[in-house]
Parts: sequence; C-alpha cells; structure tokens
Amino acid sequence: FALDPAVTVPAGAIVGGTWDAGTQRLSFAVVLDIPVAKQVVIGVPVEAQLAIPMVGIMPDQTTLTIEADTRTGFVNPSPIGSAPGIDSLLSLSRLTYTPSKIGAPVSVSLAFVPRITLFAGERVSVVLPGFERIGGGAGPSGAS
Repeated sequence: FALDPAVTVPAGAIVGGTWDAGTQRLSFAVVLDIPVAKQVVIGVPVEAQLAIPMVGIMPDQTTLTIEADTRTGFVNPSPIGSAPGIDSLLSLSRLTYTPSKIGAPVSVSLAFVPRITLFAGERVSVVLPGFERIGGGAGPSGAS
C-alpha cells in the first residue's frame, strides 16, 4: 500500500508498506538513505485498512514493538516508546488473594476499570495458570 506523502518524512525515503497477517507485522522498505538522528514519520493512510484489535490497545502497550533489518545486522524488537490507549477492555487491573498461603483455599479479589461498556450477558475471564479448585463441588455456572 502507498503511504501518505503529506505525513511521511523524510519525503520519498519510504514510499510503501506491507502487512503480514501471519506475523501481524507492518513493514516498510527504505528507498533513500536516512541519516543518523533524522526524525522519521511514516503516515499509513486509512486506505491501508489496518484495524485496531477488538480488545483495544493499552496505553504504551509493550507488545507493540519496532525492529529493523539493516546492512550492519538485525536490530532486535524493542517496545514502541509511546502509544495512546484506545478502547482497551480493561485498565488498572489488580488481583489480590488472602491468605497468602500456597496450596490453601484463598479469597480472590479482581479489580479493574472497563474502558469500554460491558453489556449484560458478556463475560470477563481471568487466566490463572497453576491455580486450581481443591475440594468443593461445581461453581455457580456448573464448572468445577
């Protein structure tokens, strides 16, 4: 896809982009040298049809990364320095449990602030690797 030339600088240094759905990677080919310390801005137009994930993006989400494959070698991915949060499902999430005793039943408290409306009939789930239900019967939904 073509980039927005009104936004992309330095002009003409990067002219197009590609999206790899399998790796979820947006790539750009550099066609003119860009000197060290030169500010680069790449404008991807709405016509490229990229869509924000349905769960949104947390502010400064560390899974958004930038990397480069250059003549001098591969530059490992590093988190994008700044990205606004957009309709992220949950923010300020916190999980607490008491007592803090391994292998014993605990009281669990989950706190979060929804950044989108949660409608009746929808579900919120928490992945708790290594936790288990010990003793007791089925939970309120019939799960055990």
